Amino acid sequence: MLVQRKKSIGLLALLDPDIPGAIPLANGQWGINLAAALLNFPNQGLKIRIWPWSNISKGDKVELRLNNAVVDQRTLTTDAELTQPATLFVAPDRLKTGSWDLDYQVKRLSQAPEPFTPSLKLVVKLELPGGQDTD
Repeated sequence: MLVQRKKSIGLLALLDPDIPGAIPLANGQWGINLAAALLNFPNQGLKIRIWPWSNISKGDKVELRLNNAVVDQRTLTTDAELTQPATLFVAPDRLKTGSWDLDYQVKRLSQAPEPFTPSLKLVVKLELPGGQDTD
C-alpha cells in the first residue's frame, strides 16, 4: 500500500474559498451553473465564503477578485466576524458564461496584502440545457 505524506500547509497559508453550488470538474476547475450564479441569491449573485485565516483580527480586510478585478470586499469590525467565514458575493451582472479566475487577498493592518494562490479556475454556464423553456 502506497502511503503519501500529507501536504504541509504553511502557518499563514490562506484556505480555499467555499462556493455553494459549485461542482468540481475532472480537470481541476469548478463548474458554476445558473442556479449557483444567479438563482440561489438573485439580488447578491454568486456566494463565496472565505474561511478565517491565521492571526485574524479586527481591521483586517478581505477582497474578492474575479480576473484580478475587485468585485466585493469586507472589513472585519466585530469579534463575531473573527470566528465565522467572511461571506462575499460576485454580483449577478459581473458573471457571464465563460472561464474566470477567482481569488482573494487579505490585507492586515499595517501589512502588505496576502493573495490566495493559485486562483480558482471557474467555468460558468448560464444557459439552460435544451434552450429556453416555453411552457
